[in-house]
Amino acid sequence: MRADHDTGYKQLFAHPELVRELLALVLPGLLLQPPADCQRISASYTTDAGRQRHGDMVWRVHLEPGARVLYVLLEFQSTPDRWMALRMHVYAGLLCQELLKQSASLRHGLLPAILPLVLYSGEEHWPGSVELADMFETPPPGLEEVQLAQRYLLIDQSFWARHAGADGSVVAALFALECGRNLGPVLACIAHWLEEQGNQSLRRTVSRWIVLTLRGRFAHLKVPLRYTPEEVQIMHDQRFGTFEEMWEYDAIQKGIQIGIKQGIEQGIEQGIEQGIEQGQRAGLRLAVLSMLRRGGDAVPEAVLAKVEDGNAAQLQGWMDLLLDGAAAASVFGSPDKQR
Repeated sequence: MRADHDTGYKQLFAHPELVRELLALVLPGLLLQPPADCQRISASYTTDAGRQRHGDMVWRVHLEPGARVLYVLLEFQSTPDRWMALRMHVYAGLLCQELLKQSASLRHGLLPAILPLVLYSGEEHWPGSVELADMFETPPPGLEEVQLAQRYLLIDQSFWARHAGADGSVVAALFALECGRNLGPVLACIAHWLEEQGNQSLRRTVSRWIVLTLRGRFAHLKVPLRYTPEEVQIMHDQRFGTFEEMWEYDAIQKGIQIGIKQGIEQGIEQGIEQGIEQGQRAGLRLAVLSMLRRGGDAVPEAVLAKVEDGNAAQLQGWMDLLLDGAAAASVFGSPDKQR
């Protein structure tokens, strides 16, 4: 699942427009030229020993009129990697070797500036240091000045998702959509930006990514693959701040309808009232279980039993905690404690 996620981001940032927007978001001081001046180059290298190494993506970006360029090493990570600084150092070295083979293109006989970027989309805290020097033990006295040194820029998706809408950045909006935040305004921002670009290939890529992202995040959400951001926004409806709220509402309403039907069949008013109450509980139970299964993991038997026996108030409380991002173990206790 996470590999599919990385592939989705690779498809998005295969477009120079989004690469430029990413750089403008995290490094607003750069004097960037139009997307047409961004060129993607190969991120696959062959060492002198004949070994193949493959990075995720490399872009050559023009910073200002003239020959000055910046090479952007872009790596996508959905899981933590504490050794990422070492990996980025290796990729940077391989890129420099590749550029030396094309020495005729070097400006003033010098290598160009390189910007190592890591785009992290995982939920866990990023554990690694961005400094290469932190990967090594403290050197003996007097050798500090000759140690390897390099750092990379970590772009934490969840951080920028919280700031979506502040400056109208489409990349921050994409991050917010991935995290399920403020989807109504976020979809509007993306749709407006796509309209300004007038690039049908870019529109198709972003639209497909939006639908697949929402399908992956909300397993019971049925969005046609052909939908545009505008159509997804209409489907979302402004009554809801997140798809979870819409999802919970629909589940409860379905449960109520089932309960009413059962009550009517019993032919007594009390049965209808009981049916409504049972329907609310059934809808909340469905929503809680759907949230627990969202990541594709099996739900422990002890948790299933708790959800099955929970009353409406308990189910609502669990739902609120899960919507706030709490882990299942913190809501229901770890499996070991439940035995």
